[in-house]
Amino acid sequence: MEKHDFNVETLLTLKQLKLLNNLYIYEHFKKAAGFSSKILPIDFIHSIIGNELNIPLHKIQEANIKAKLIRSRCKELNIDIIEFNDISYPVELINLLERRIDVPPLLFYKGHINRLNNSKKIAIVGTRNPTHESLNYAFKLAEGLSSHNYSVISGLAIGCDTQAHLGGLSGKIKHTVAILAGGLDLIYPAENQKLANEIVLQGGALLTEVAPEEIIYKWSFTERNRIQSALSEAVVIIETQLKGGTMATANYAFKQKKPIFVLGGKGRIDNIRFSGNTKLISKGAIELSGVVEKDIDSIIKNINLFNLSIKTNSFSFDESTYQSLSIKEIKQICNERGIDYNKSISKIELIAKIRSHLQKVDIFSE
Repeated sequence: MEKHDFNVETLLTLKQLKLLNNLYIYEHFKKAAGFSSKILPIDFIHSIIGNELNIPLHKIQEANIKAKLIRSRCKELNIDIIEFNDISYPVELINLLERRIDVPPLLFYKGHINRLNNSKKIAIVGTRNPTHESLNYAFKLAEGLSSHNYSVISGLAIGCDTQAHLGGLSGKIKHTVAILAGGLDLIYPAENQKLANEIVLQGGALLTEVAPEEIIYKWSFTERNRIQSALSEAVVIIETQLKGGTMATANYAFKQKKPIFVLGGKGRIDNIRFSGNTKLISKGAIELSGVVEKDIDSIIKNINLFNLSIKTNSFSFDESTYQSLSIKEIKQICNERGIDYNKSISKIELIAKIRSHLQKVDIFSE
């Protein structure tokens, strides 16, 4: 059996043993690396997990039959499967699994999975019943970010999600990625079937952790939201009240330590339709003004600062990255790191101070 086929069949079989969560599956499946390619998925599961959890062999065999049926159905429907050992599997998901944050080790998709390898990905989400102004803003923001080479990620729902996808399709790179709550055999909502087809046709992708014909539940939509935020550099909230799927996405983004941007501005902060927006801003999310070009500039700059902060936390120094920033942005980083400087200092001198600071930190860390 080819390695990819072994991996997919084994993971699908493990998923059919409903008592196992994603983290358990991921951590135990990594032990498969040392196994001979001649071993069968059933034997591997029985030897590694079956004995440990006292799962009878016949239960594993039943799960394996279901797994093979899923693979067969996927082939009939032209649905591809990718798992965490594949080179195209999103590195963001692997990083979260390594941090013991629950995300799927296996995904079903249609379209161009390589779009997920674009490091510039941003989720744009919001209510299914937004104001006309929010709909227009979601479209324009997605279109503008696409023109800055960002792949737009959303959930294919009616409302803000739909406009985000349409905006992504209208931008420079003309593709977007939709994360679905159910299987790819039946697009939900049905009225977005045409949009789903267009996403694939224009070079984007449809993605889900749910097998075709698998029953979906109300909580499946919440589970979907964690993948949207996990795959993205940042999450933009267009419009939401205090309860709902959009707030769940924001909550996942907080846990995953992703930057969160929220539409605010005059006339929204005290509006009950934006009560979720108001709460998120009070919790530290970055407020957007509602002026598209200004907000795109803010999003890109803050994402760059966030990524740079991660780099400095790891004690690395990439001078070209600092050179690409304005002196104001570099001063902000110095403030965050507690690096003193004179107000009249030059950009070159600031960068030198940061280099020196990181070298001192590195010495004390050894």
